[in-house]
Amino acid sequence: MSTPRRKAASWVLLSFTTILVFVFAALLTRAQQKVREHAEHARLIEARSAVILDTAPAALVLADTKGIVTYYNPQAEQLFGWTCSEIVGQPIHRLLSQETAKRHAARFEQAVHHIREHEGAWQFTRRVTGVAVTKTGDEVPVIAIVRGIKYNGFIEFAAVIYPEEAAKDESSEARRWRPSRVGRTLPNAFTQASQQQQ
Repeated sequence: MSTPRRKAASWVLLSFTTILVFVFAALLTRAQQKVREHAEHARLIEARSAVILDTAPAALVLADTKGIVTYYNPQAEQLFGWTCSEIVGQPIHRLLSQETAKRHAARFEQAVHHIREHEGAWQFTRRVTGVAVTKTGDEVPVIAIVRGIKYNGFIEFAAVIYPEEAAKDESSEARRWRPSRVGRTLPNAFTQASQQQQ
């Protein structure tokens, strides 16, 4: 091959390589921008969810499939007397009387098994009653609306908890969370938060 042809071939190869570098750089920049936008959107969803969960008019406790508390709102602190830092990471049965914990342990295991066996995204809602135990040892009859959530293999349980007396009190803010209406009024913020964690 003569020198002019080699120079032309080298020039074409160099030009092609330069174009490829610019295309890949543009694609990488676009991908990085998408990652930043997704991260910002996830932070916004997380912040919005935290506001909704923290200001819910009833105690809200989230737990994983092992029954370990993963979230505990300020209203739960008021109901139980334990602070968030004292309860998050602890077994949920710490908040229940021994009888209530024993009675619901088998149901919880069945729910975990059932939700794991179900294909795809899934959720269910159950109304349960029992006795909660405060930090001071006082027993409080409670009603809990428990929602199990499965999304992309991630499973979490959320319980909206309030004293039984609140369901009877017409002036109580928790009245709108009573079992007959909870299916229509329970915020899905924790569902959205769970979905965004994926």
